[in-house]
Amino acid sequence: MPRNNRRTSTLAAPIPAAKTRRRLSRRQREEQQRKYLFIGMGAVVSLLMLIIVVGSLQYYVFTPNDTLATINGKNITRDDYWKVRRNELLDRLQQYSFQSQFGGQGASPQLQAGANAARKEIQSIRDVPVDSTTLSQMVEDRVILDALPSIGVTITDKDIDETVAERFAPVRLNTPTPAPTLSPAKQATADIATAAATQTSVAVAAGATQTVSAGIPQTATAVALTPTPNTPPTATPEPSATAPPTQTPTNGEARATSTATLAEFIKSRQKDAGMSLDDYKRLITRPALSRQRAREVLEARAPTSGEEVHVFHILLPTEDAAKEARARVVDQGQDFAAVATELTTDTTTKPTGGDLGYAPHGVFVKPFEDAAFSLPVGAVSQPVKTDFGYHIIKVTDHPQNREFEDTIYRQLRDKQFATWIADEVAKAKIKNTVPTPFPSPAAGFEPPAAAPATPTFTPAPSPPVVGTAGAGSAAAGTPNAAAMGTPNASAASGTPAASAVGTPPGAATTPTPTK
Repeated sequence: MPRNNRRTSTLAAPIPAAKTRRRLSRRQREEQQRKYLFIGMGAVVSLLMLIIVVGSLQYYVFTPNDTLATINGKNITRDDYWKVRRNELLDRLQQYSFQSQFGGQGASPQLQAGANAARKEIQSIRDVPVDSTTLSQMVEDRVILDALPSIGVTITDKDIDETVAERFAPVRLNTPTPAPTLSPAKQATADIATAAATQTSVAVAAGATQTVSAGIPQTATAVALTPTPNTPPTATPEPSATAPPTQTPTNGEARATSTATLAEFIKSRQKDAGMSLDDYKRLITRPALSRQRAREVLEARAPTSGEEVHVFHILLPTEDAAKEARARVVDQGQDFAAVATELTTDTTTKPTGGDLGYAPHGVFVKPFEDAAFSLPVGAVSQPVKTDFGYHIIKVTDHPQNREFEDTIYRQLRDKQFATWIADEVAKAKIKNTVPTPFPSPAAGFEPPAAAPATPTFTPAPSPPVVGTAGAGSAAAGTPNAAAMGTPNASAASGTPAASAVGTPPGAATTPTPTK
């Protein structure tokens, strides 16, 4: 019997029959297509909604909360920058409007261009690059706020509210803090001068008012009583009633006015800058008040007297030129002031022979100051290099304790505050995401505030021309040096006098014969 290779077991599962695909009806196919369509449309709508939500979050949440700078762990957000920048531009627009009304037509095109640029930036603030100057100011304000406790200054919410009320009040609500002064004697002198000037201005204003009030009615009456031919007579205008004296509002009335004015101001700022009252207090008022209080405290610490030097200098662009100038003074014995008048590139002190006046520590740049305060009285320094060039320095006086001039004292007060800010900025942990502006290079040497003023020479009127005298004659109409107010040759040019180099004394004034 043949062997059957296919052994079947009674336990084996039966071979399934081939499945046949069920044919869908047309209606079933259409329902299935609609189902897929709805699923696809839902996916597209969900994707669009996701894009809108992400875009809205980016526009309204993420971008406004971008960090532009971090100061000691505190962030300056883009939204706060936008508010401060818009407020700054709106204030600028108000200034442009005021200047265009009272400044004359000459500046109108420039003012209009500035106003248009400000409006454009306000409208498109999101698309305009961050202004580095405004951001730097915000960074500095944040540094000042953090550093107030180190100088014993505290700003409370009540202080902020009073400052805001003071700004929008029609009259002063509180007694201002007096600024620090030099000394009681000098302050008394200044008060007397101010009172005298005030009385003079009031008297001049009163005289002008009387002249106008006495002249205008007379002219008007003459015109009214003398009509022109074929013209009906003009009626004499009734005299205007005298305005009643203005009554100063009480403190309560002033505060009520301040509240109403502030409400209108915030309403306009909310619309144009997105700034609420809390924003205005936090971003504008508190930094400004903190800066003011810090300045008052630091300026009060400025000394009123101290060590000073009376300095002359010659400023030249190269070291070789400075050495040559020094040799003329030290080796040849020429007058320092005369050489300075001839050679120095410092145009401010050139007419005064390089005289910088008395100055204390902290006024000059450090290399210049170190040389000046270490120089013996009457000695002439070697060339001293600064950012402005090379200086030859001479000290004519060195008092150890001299009361500062008013201008020097104010300069020291300002520097006291500026130095404190610079030190605090250097100590602060600052991280900027926007580049800050680089400091401008020095434009030129600045003499101290108390330096002698540049003399102004007024030429005397020329005498009438008589005859045909020679070119060098006084009759030719050319005033001599004394009449012009010009110093002699040695002082004006830095060279020795004419007689010192062998020129006959009368050679300069000898008339030239007429041909």
